Amino acid sequence: MFISYDHAHRQFHLSQAPKVNSPSNSGGGWLIPIWIECLEGSVEEKLHWMPQKGLLSLNLTELTLTDDHRKIAFNRNRAVYYELSIQF
Repeated sequence: MFISYDHAHRQFHLSQAPKVNSPSNSGGGWLIPIWIECLEGSVEEKLHWMPQKGLLSLNLTELTLTDDHRKIAFNRNRAVYYELSIQF
């Protein structure tokens, strides 16, 4: 799963790509759970679902009630079955 942050629009964009030679590499993706937590505590941790195709876009202000993208944690203290690649 790939996570990028759009500073201009204050949004996180999540996408997925299967690993090379993966059985799911034939086009579709997976419905993927991702836990997002505000480290400041202003918003409770919430489960979001990455769709099988396309992007999941999430607004920073809705996730944290702040303008600081460093206040976000993905899957903190959660066991998941995929790798994250985060670009700020």
